[in-house]
Amino acid sequence: MKDTFLLNPPQLEMFKNPVDQEVETLPVPATQLKVVQTNHVEAQDCLNKENEFIRKNEEPRIESSGFLNANSSISSPCNSRL
Repeated sequence: MKDTFLLNPPQLEMFKNPVDQEVETLPVPATQLKVVQTNHVEAQDCLNKENEFIRKNEEPRIESSGFLNANSSISSPCNSRL
């Protein structure tokens, strides 16, 4: 590519138009990327909380009758998000 300082005005205009279009459309993907990034961080936080919850509740509980508790319903830190 030629040095832009050596281009004449019509050549500069040809160079400028695509660049202007890129600059105009760039904020949209950047905003979408930020939303995706935020969702990813929130999902990762939720998974970390779930993993911590599972680790804390990993050991089986023995009821007084000597049988294992099935824990059919377990509260989860992220239940409200699922």
